[in-house]
Amino acid sequence: MITITDAGTIGSLALSAISLMVAFYTLMYKSAKLEARMEIIWSAFVSGGQLAAARTQGAVMNSPMLITNEGRAWLGSLYADLQAWYAKVGYRLSEARLAEELIRQFGEEIKINVCVPFGLPFDAAVAIAAAAAREIKIPGEISIYGRGRE
Repeated sequence: MITITDAGTIGSLALSAISLMVAFYTLMYKSAKLEARMEIIWSAFVSGGQLAAARTQGAVMNSPMLITNEGRAWLGSLYADLQAWYAKVGYRLSEARLAEELIRQFGEEIKINVCVPFGLPFDAAVAIAAAAAREIKIPGEISIYGRGRE
């Protein structure tokens, strides 16, 4: 037979479990909202970078953005590294996530090897790097990305 103390303990555990589920749901909801907001911020960064890259003649505004020979020259040896990385993981990412991951993987190299020597804004250099990375053809996929304008 269940005593009042046992019933109270069971009720308390049930209430705790419900409270934890509500807290978890709230946390997940707020996390999803935060992720959506971050996607908007990254998209704005990408758009600004694309405009700056086009203004500096490192890329041409197109759909998708195309890198110029000058942009390829600015990237130097980083060009091949970007394409190798993109072939492994980058092609699965949205433009905003691609920019985020490029900064995470190559941010310091982009700053040191592209921004400083050529005086490019960081967002423009990231946009040029993204355009360079996307030039690679993924095996088994139809490539819609060209080599850029000469």
